[in-house]
Amino acid sequence: MNVGGGNGISIDFSDYWARREEDRAAQVKTVSMRELQNQFDRLTLVTMAMWSLLKEKTELTEEDLLKRVEEIDLSDGKIDGKFNPQTSTCPQCGRTLSARHNRCLYCGYVPPTGDFAAFIMTTPPPMDDQDKTSI
Repeated sequence: MNVGGGNGISIDFSDYWARREEDRAAQVKTVSMRELQNQFDRLTLVTMAMWSLLKEKTELTEEDLLKRVEEIDLSDGKIDGKFNPQTSTCPQCGRTLSARHNRCLYCGYVPPTGDFAAFIMTTPPPMDDQDKTSI
């Protein structure tokens, strides 16, 4: 944006506005990183508390925990240190289910076993027409 009067002086504000927008974006990123760090810290604290309670109240060992972590990690087909839940289709309403929830968000369906994550992992999603033709 050029600003000037009839005196022949021209001022270009485009660099100013660009820098200001970059500064604003950097502030948003900083706040987002801070929020993520706070969430991570809270989840770490809760996880440590749950594990200490489980060890204290049960016969579970560190080996049991590590074995279960590996099983869950492998449940998506690869050991990569991440939980990437697969999706499946609700047998009641036909909508997509996610292992992150304990019931269908659309119709409220809960599998008979009550173990929703296990249901998701063992129930393959329906094949679409393209998949059916390749069999």
